[in-house]
Amino acid sequence: MHHDPVGLILDYARDAIVFDGDDLPFPLSQIQIKVIQENDRAVAVLTLEVDAMRIIPPPEPEPVEPESVPTPVEAFEEKLARIARRGQ
Repeated sequence: MHHDPVGLILDYARDAIVFDGDDLPFPLSQIQIKVIQENDRAVAVLTLEVDAMRIIPPPEPEPVEPESVPTPVEAFEEKLARIARRGQ
């Protein structure tokens, strides 16, 4: 599984967590964090205690319309048109 690199800064001086340049909306002092680093890759697990949680499902995917298959007559007419264009 490939992931684009992201930046995570644990700023203890400001009590802030910065994710890809944006402060997260909760202070560093209110979470538990575990970081595992292997070679040039790190995985950070943030544990956040919440009073309520709401899950919003992703939107339904747009239906994919199948490509129209030409009828035998349309295919024959297209073939004749290609032959006629070659002769011009």
